[in-house]
Amino acid sequence: MTCSVPLDDASSPVERRARLEAVAAALRAAGAENVLVDWAADGLLGWAKVDLRRIVLAVSYKAALDDALAEAAGAVDWAPGGDPATDRGVYRLAAWLGVPAAVERVVLSSLDRKTYLDRDPYADDGPNLSMHACYAGLVDAGVLVGVDWKSTRAEAVEALGGLLIVPDNRERFADAVPGFADAVPGFADAVPGFAEAVPGSADPRDAGGEQPETIVARDAATRAAAVGIVLLGLENGDTPGYLACREASAPDLLRLASAAAVPFQQVC
Repeated sequence: MTCSVPLDDASSPVERRARLEAVAAALRAAGAENVLVDWAADGLLGWAKVDLRRIVLAVSYKAALDDALAEAAGAVDWAPGGDPATDRGVYRLAAWLGVPAAVERVVLSSLDRKTYLDRDPYADDGPNLSMHACYAGLVDAGVLVGVDWKSTRAEAVEALGGLLIVPDNRERFADAVPGFADAVPGFADAVPGFAEAVPGSADPRDAGGEQPETIVARDAATRAAAVGIVLLGLENGDTPGYLACREASAPDLLRLASAAAVPFQQVC
C-alpha cells in the first residue's frame, strides 16, 4: 500500500521537519520499513535541498499505523501499490557512499515521486526510479562516470581519470594511480592490437574487436589494484558506468550494492 502524508500546511521548514520526524517515529514504532526511517535515523541528510511538501510512504496497511500517522501528521490517504524494499537498499548505498546529491535524489524519488519527475526531465517513471536517481546523483558528484562505447582511448582515459575514489571522495583516480594519466601514448606498445588500429576508422572496436573503453578500463583496473584501489563496472547499455573504491571498503560497497540490486562488478 501507499500512504500519502501532507506537509504543505506546515507553517515553516522547522515544522515540516518536526512532522517528518514524528512520522518516522510512528513508522519505526510499528516496525514498518520505509526509506524515511533510515533517513531520519541519519539526521535527515540533505534536508535543506529536499524540503518535502508531501510524502508518499510505501508501507503495509495496519489500523494502528493509520492511527499513529494521523496523530503525527493529520489525516492520511491510503492507495494500492508500493514496495519500500528497493528504495531502502538504494538509500543505504547512497548514504554509505557519502554523496549528498545521491541521497537527496533517492529520498525525493522515494518519498515524493511526482516532484522528482517534475524536477528531472531525463527521469523515467519506471519501477527502478530510486536506483536511477542514485546514479544521477553519483554522476553529478563525480564518483560515477559513463564511458560511451564509441569513446576513443584518450576519451576513456580522461573520463576514468576524473573519477573521485569512494568512500572518501577526495582523490582523483588519475592522481592516485601511478602512470594512468600517461596511459594513452604507451597503449600501442602495451596492448596487442592497438598498433594496427586504422587511423580515422569510424569503428571504435580497433583492437581485435574489443572496444577501446573496455581495454582502457581493464588496464586501469590492473594499475589501480597495485595501489589498493578497485575499479567497478556497471552495465548500462551503450554507456557502461565505472566507480573506483578503496580496496578495504570494496566488500562493504559490493554487499550494499547487491542488497540494492545495483549490478556493480569488479573490472578485471
